[in-house]
Amino acid sequence: MSEAKKTLSKRIGYPDYVDENCWLATTLGYPPAKRCWYCELRFRHCPFTQYLGVSLALTLISFLVLYLSRNTITRAEVFVVFILVLSYGYFSTRSTEKIIEANFAERKTRIALEEAKASLEGKIGQRTKDLQAMTQSLEEEVQVRTRELQEKVEELEKINKLAVDRELRMVELKEKIKELEKGTGEDK
Repeated sequence: MSEAKKTLSKRIGYPDYVDENCWLATTLGYPPAKRCWYCELRFRHCPFTQYLGVSLALTLISFLVLYLSRNTITRAEVFVVFILVLSYGYFSTRSTEKIIEANFAERKTRIALEEAKASLEGKIGQRTKDLQAMTQSLEEEVQVRTRELQEKVEELEKINKLAVDRELRMVELKEKIKELEKGTGEDK
């Protein structure tokens, strides 16, 4: 098996994952149950340990009650107690595995969601910077164009003033010509 596959399979959620916090898993060198693939709890918090403690307590209490009531325990009674403990263990294991797998899936989803959120925040930040830069660029371009237009307006106003002044001068000159024509016409 390649080193990459070994590393990948040693991650949580894979069959070769060994919880370093769990005394039992590290001692055995492998996960003792499927639920251990997803577990990061210490041994004393492990559902398996809790099951063992409850089973041992139920077994001892049952045998103690049976022994104290009749001073003897039959094989049938031992068989019934062990059947009860095993069925308790079976249902406890099934429900615990489902809960642990659901918690693991929820944790993976939450991590993926946080990564996606961080990625989107980064993209939004970059996009905001880009938009601010474009806005600044457009504002500068608007200022340049406004100055150019103001210069052209001033130039057109000068040309207009010159044209108006020329027209006024032409009107004056026409009046002078008319006066001069009248003056030369009267002299004759």
